[in-house]
Amino acid sequence: MAEAVELPNGDGAAGALAIDLNFDPYLDLVLLPGIYLGREGRQFMKTTGLGRYTSRWTAGDLNSDGLLDLVGETSFGGKLEVWLSPGDGTFLPPSHFDLGAGVSDIAIADQDGDGLADLLTANRFGNSVTILRQIAPALADS
Repeated sequence: MAEAVELPNGDGAAGALAIDLNFDPYLDLVLLPGIYLGREGRQFMKTTGLGRYTSRWTAGDLNSDGLLDLVGETSFGGKLEVWLSPGDGTFLPPSHFDLGAGVSDIAIADQDGDGLADLLTANRFGNSVTILRQIAPALADS
């Protein structure tokens, strides 16, 4: 049986995403309430605090800088937080998007083939999909 590694965080963990955010050989963890950078020997170091009620995460390059940015959905639904990365495992303060439809899932893709990241959400209450096309200019303005 594998040995468990426990991360003390005080608020309970939710919405885990395992991904390398800082270009080292170790997987990092994104979960409520923060980012834990992986270290040698299955150790983690908490760096950035994230939105207290953000629980569903996905990662992708939203502003075409070659770095993985984060998108999280708030527990209250319909609101997204976008966290841009400077590439060192930390993140800039979030931009907020109010979709109002009860987001149930998030994806980042070039949906329209223009070479820029689009943000897609499946909406549980609206029985619909929202596409935020070419999100990079909106992030630069926020």
